[in-house]
Amino acid sequence: MGVEEGIAGREGGFVLLPAKVSAPAPDAFAVVRSRAQARFAGAWKRPLTTVVAPAGFGKTTACAAWAARAEHPVAWCSLDEDDAEPTRFWSAILAALEGVGVLRGAPFDPLDIAWADGTEAHRAISLLVLALSYGGEPSALVLEDVHEVQDAPLVSEGLGFLVRHLPADMHVVVTSRVPLRLPLAKLRAAGKLGEVTEADLRLTPDEQAALLAAEGVELAPEDARHLDDATQGWPAACRLVGLRCSGGDAFDVASALAGAQESVQEYLFEEVLDALPAELLDFMVATSAVDSFSVALAAALTDLPATEVRTYLDAVIDRGLFIQRMAGVDGDGWYRYHSLLREALLSRLKRLPDDGARTLALRARSWYLENGYDDAAVGQSYRLRDWDGICEIIQARWKALFMNDDNGTVLRWASLLPSQVLEARPFICAVTAMPSAAAGDEARARELLQKAMLALRGDEDFLFAFCVSQKALISAMAGKRDETIACAEKALRFLPESEDYLRAMMIQVMAGALWRCDPLAAKAGFVEALPLQESLGNRNVLCSALANLAALSADVGQLTEAERYGRRAEELYDEAARPSKPMLSFVHRARALCAYERGDGEAFDRARAAFEATGSAGSMSARRAELLTIEAKMAYALSERERGRALLEEAAAVDFGGAVSMVPSLIMVRDWCEKARDRAAEFSVAADAGLAERLFDLSIAFALDNVGRYEEVRDLVDAIDPRYFSLRVRALTLGAAFADKIARRSDALRWLREAYRISEAQGLKVAFLENTPFLQGLIAPLRQPGLVSAARDAADVACDAAIAAAIEGACRPAAKAADFLTERELDVLRAVADGASVAEAARVLVVSRETVKKHLGNIYTKLGVHSKMQAVALLREEGTL
Repeated sequence: MGVEEGIAGREGGFVLLPAKVSAPAPDAFAVVRSRAQARFAGAWKRPLTTVVAPAGFGKTTACAAWAARAEHPVAWCSLDEDDAEPTRFWSAILAALEGVGVLRGAPFDPLDIAWADGTEAHRAISLLVLALSYGGEPSALVLEDVHEVQDAPLVSEGLGFLVRHLPADMHVVVTSRVPLRLPLAKLRAAGKLGEVTEADLRLTPDEQAALLAAEGVELAPEDARHLDDATQGWPAACRLVGLRCSGGDAFDVASALAGAQESVQEYLFEEVLDALPAELLDFMVATSAVDSFSVALAAALTDLPATEVRTYLDAVIDRGLFIQRMAGVDGDGWYRYHSLLREALLSRLKRLPDDGARTLALRARSWYLENGYDDAAVGQSYRLRDWDGICEIIQARWKALFMNDDNGTVLRWASLLPSQVLEARPFICAVTAMPSAAAGDEARARELLQKAMLALRGDEDFLFAFCVSQKALISAMAGKRDETIACAEKALRFLPESEDYLRAMMIQVMAGALWRCDPLAAKAGFVEALPLQESLGNRNVLCSALANLAALSADVGQLTEAERYGRRAEELYDEAARPSKPMLSFVHRARALCAYERGDGEAFDRARAAFEATGSAGSMSARRAELLTIEAKMAYALSERERGRALLEEAAAVDFGGAVSMVPSLIMVRDWCEKARDRAAEFSVAADAGLAERLFDLSIAFALDNVGRYEEVRDLVDAIDPRYFSLRVRALTLGAAFADKIARRSDALRWLREAYRISEAQGLKVAFLENTPFLQGLIAPLRQPGLVSAARDAADVACDAAIAAAIEGACRPAAKAADFLTERELDVLRAVADGASVAEAARVLVVSRETVKKHLGNIYTKLGVHSKMQAVALLREEGTL
């Protein structure tokens, strides 16, 4: 993956500057510090290495030298004060890791995480840890300048969690100017912490002499002593002395240090800068207006052609001035000045006449906007206190951000505005409302919408329609179905026909509101929205529609369509990018359901693993509850009843409605009723409940022997659209079980035939077989026509025979491991299970040790195990021992 791919984030979202996630090139003027490199030598053997020292001690230089020699991937992330916001912090880390190929797609999207929720944050970081553990080779992450962010509790706590749970092959190196607030004590005590300190980075007299010798300055003994006394081995000061004395004049070390009174740093930088040619100094001052710059950005700042910019850059580099070069996507790279040098340059920038600093900031903002670095442009606007500029960027970019679910960026940009500025701009209030709801603050979202609506004027039809559409989205997030549909319908009446994005979203939002109560109508809505989504040319928007269609098609039993929509959604992205697209978790959930319906355990396992790996932390809780319920159904199908019970209980705790929507089988419902008897007895459904919820309610009635509700079952079967294949099959088999209980066998057989024929035609094998334990009483009338009625045609007779065979096959007990062993082999295992050795088992069974060994060999072959303990464990698990 290239740097550009690694930093781009979501399509249309904010872009990180390459300098943040690129390692600096090694400094050609650096002196090798043997003590520091000795400390770094053990970094690959320890999870964490800290590099803590004041500014100017060469922390970055030392780390860059180590990274350049590394045989394994090293990701680099340079932090600044803006990264104290968790979304930016983790976005930068993920981009850095992806940029060097350590991750193939981010395991979660930072915009989807409520970082203040410790459980949700830890779950997301755990997904990152799991993704890193699959790397296959050692890798490292350098976090530069952690002191900039560690005062932010959410960032500090999250980083601490990551450090505590790093996989064995992952190593983190952090640099800081101040002591770190990380869980270091236990790591230090366990010998898992490497520490590079100020003492390790300080230059010895010999290293100081070598540094100046590289500048062509030979130190006399007196000068060497004077230098060491004045700088105390501080690398920045030594380097500056070398720069100041390398001009070929008579300026010696003593003179260079004589003027340093209160601040060696400030004095030396001023001395070095004053010695530069005026044109070069002007170039450096202008380019210090931004944190980092490329040739193109420097050309925009200085109004110079690119060739001259490169000439000046070569001069800065050739003079050994404090500049770092990072890899870039344009072949020229990105550059940044050392923080100490930039501070000195900025002091000169502030003194430029005619508001020169503001002019440079405006040029930088324009370049950022033209080249897609929106986040940096907003940052420049904030530093300029240009609130109109921030509002203009939000107004220009809101649709692209919305289309890519980049709500967090909208909210973060708007949060930079003073409240009085925000509230005076109705459209910005309206744009900010939905992201506020997505962040969990529905009250704030509705307050912002109200402010926008109150400020409406008669000629602002679009703003009115926009506000109503945002209210529809907010209502959808809150699960307010009727309000969602009413607002979406109103928005569609007022939105311009040309507004494809918002119109498609309103159709989709209405469809989503119908998912539980009428999935066929929901699917029709998504199909209607699909051409509008396609016309937008945005992959993420189109993926959302296709992924929803895949999930809905699977839910109604249209398995072929589910797979077709799922393939279309996946094909929008390269394979490497798919794990970072949360909407594809809908596709994997759909595939899991299709695999279950067909009884394909291997396909189910693949789909479940893909769901867990595809940004599932950002999925709605309902999707996770649905997958857990499908997994519970699969466990029941494999006779792993206890595991199935636990999974269903977990699914119900995550989202009860999501669990119910997957239509638990009768045996699952019966077990749930035993576990939650009080809740089962009190369970009831609303008048407008969905069909799946009504079926669950009637399944509870069956489990509790409430056969008086038989007529409700008949009504439900009649109410289910024939195209809702999966639910109809399950309702018909429930009806057959009910009818058998009250001796209405003609109804039972009629319903069973219809259920069987649908399942055969649609590939819904398991849907029909789920409730077979409660249909065994119908085997006899299925095989003997006269028990019910002789008036059956040949097709019914053949169908009945096939149904009877299917029920018998499904209800036949699964073979146990013990079934493959002889009684003597079982005696040997019983003795071993009681703790007997081979010799002791031979004495107890009155056979030779060779005979016992022969029996054990046969047991291993039959059971597919490799030891006595494995064989014993297998038989204990199935209850034989």
